[in-house]
Amino acid sequence: MLVPHCGALSAFAAAIVAAWTSIHQGHLPAPRPAPFTMAGIRTRAKGAMRESSVDPRIEALRAQLGTTRFFRFIASMPVRGERLHFWQSRESDILEERDGIAFPRDPAALTTLLGPFLPAHPSLPADRLPAWVVLEELGGGAPVQAVGRITGPHARFYFRARHDSWSISISADPEVDPVDVGGTEGAYFYHEEDFGYVADEASYMPLDTARFFIVRELSRWRESRVDGG
Repeated sequence: MLVPHCGALSAFAAAIVAAWTSIHQGHLPAPRPAPFTMAGIRTRAKGAMRESSVDPRIEALRAQLGTTRFFRFIASMPVRGERLHFWQSRESDILEERDGIAFPRDPAALTTLLGPFLPAHPSLPADRLPAWVVLEELGGGAPVQAVGRITGPHARFYFRARHDSWSISISADPEVDPVDVGGTEGAYFYHEEDFGYVADEASYMPLDTARFFIVRELSRWRESRVDGG
C-alpha cells in the first residue's frame, strides 16, 4: 500500500484551502473561452442579428415572404420611377391589412430601409487571382464568359453565366476543348449552379463575382486531382 508523503499532503491541503478562500472572496479565475466551432459562430451570428434587428417590420416581411422571396423583393426594387412592382405592392398590402404593419411605398425609401439586409455576392478582385490561374479572357454580358488555363496539373477551362445560373467546365485532355465538356469523369469536370435573386441576373454577373466562382471551382478540382494522385 502506498502512503503519501506528509509534505505532499500538506501542500495538497494548503491548495484546497487557498482555492476555497479564493472562491468565497470572489476571486474566481476567468472562464475559459467557448470552443471555436461553426455551431458557436452560427449562434453568435444569430445573436448579433437579433440585436441589430431594430425594426420589427423587416422581420415580419421576411417571415411572410420567406428568405428567397425576401431577397428577391429587395433586389428587384425599381431603380427609376415612383411605384413598386405590382407583386411588391401586393405583399405590402397584405402585411398592412393583416398585421397593421406599413412600409413606405417609395422605392428609394424602401431600398434605404431594406438594402442592408440583401447579402452581397462573393467577389474576388483581379489582383488576388492565384498565380496558378491564367485568365485569358473574362467579360461580356448575356452571357458573361471566361476562358483560361491552370497549372499543376495543367488544364483548360470555360466559364459561362446566363439567365439564372452559371457553369464551368474543365478539360485536362489537350485534345478536348472545355466548351465540349458536359460531365465529370476522368480528365473532365463540369459544375453548374443557380445564381441571383431576379430574372437574368446571371447574364450580367459582376466580373469580380465570376472570378470568385471560377477560382473556387478550379481550386476544388485541382485539390481533387492532387489528392487522387
